[in-house]
Amino acid sequence: PSGPLAIPLDGKTLLPLTANKPRAITFQAFTVDMGAAAPSGFVSIVGAPFSTSSATFPSSCAVAPDGTIYVVGYFAGTVDFDPGPSQENHVSSSFYDGFCLSLTATGGFKWVSIWECENQMTPSDVTVDSTGGPVVIGTYNAVTDFDPGPGVDSRTPVGSRDPFCQVLTSSG
Repeated sequence: PSGPLAIPLDGKTLLPLTANKPRAITFQAFTVDMGAAAPSGFVSIVGAPFSTSSATFPSSCAVAPDGTIYVVGYFAGTVDFDPGPSQENHVSSSFYDGFCLSLTATGGFKWVSIWECENQMTPSDVTVDSTGGPVVIGTYNAVTDFDPGPGVDSRTPVGSRDPFCQVLTSSG
């Protein structure tokens, strides 16, 4: 994103945030902010690449009824997705790999799913289905593994940039 975004709990409307945000959870490359200055029921994301060897670009977020926060986007290089003292490092397999990050309602790490692509995989939006799991949409332009686990489900795009929609469970 070009600046801070406020996403209401329904995950459907993006509004600019300009107020000071005192309470934030900082990641290697972006911040999920649940500050008191944000309107009630809002979460904001601030994207900011920190180094020349790695970068993370969050695209969207959604909040499930139980408070679980889902953040989607893409990254390059090595990124630690755990905002706490533990590490959850992932290395992109290409120019950009996609991710879906799940956080607790208080911003603690739950899990991250990575989509490995031979070139660019760019999730652009996320919403929450009736079971509380994330539904992710975006595009990919080369062979991509759509299996979020250790298995492989490789798909080859038909065009130069094909759309995708993937439903994940609340556990990834």
